[in-house]
Amino acid sequence: MNHLKIKALGILFCLFTLQANAQIEAQFEKDIRKLIELSGSVGSAGQLMDRMIENYKKILPDVPDAFWAGIREEISAEALVDKIVPIYARHYTHDDIKQLIAFYESPIGKKLQEKTPIITQESMQVGEAWGREIAIMIQARLEAEEE
Repeated sequence: MNHLKIKALGILFCLFTLQANAQIEAQFEKDIRKLIELSGSVGSAGQLMDRMIENYKKILPDVPDAFWAGIREEISAEALVDKIVPIYARHYTHDDIKQLIAFYESPIGKKLQEKTPIITQESMQVGEAWGREIAIMIQARLEAEEE
C-alpha cells in the first residue's frame, strides 16, 4: 500500500512540474511576443507584405485592386509572428528575452527602434545604387571581352 502511495505522489509531482513548465512556457512566449513588438519586427513584416503586394501588382497589372486588398487582409503580421516565436525560443533563454526587453525599453533601445527603419531605408537606397554600379561594371566588362 505504501508503495502505491509513493507512486501516486510521484505522478502528482510530475503533473505539477509539467503544469509549472507550461506556465513558464506561456510566459516565455508572451515575453518573446513583447520583444518582437518592441524591436519593431511586426511593423517591418507589415511593410514587407505591402512591398510584396506592390511588386505583384506591377507583375500582374490586370488584377483588380480589390483582389490585392483581400489578400492583404488575409495576410497578417500576427501569423508571421506565430511562426517566428518558436525560433526565438530555440535560440534564446527566457532570461535572454527579459534582458533584451529591458534593453528595448531603455533610452538607447528606444532610439535603436526609432532609427532602425530610417537606417534600413537609407541602406536599401545605397544598396540599390551599389547594385546598379555593379551591373554597369559587369556590362562594361562583358562588352570589353566581346571586342
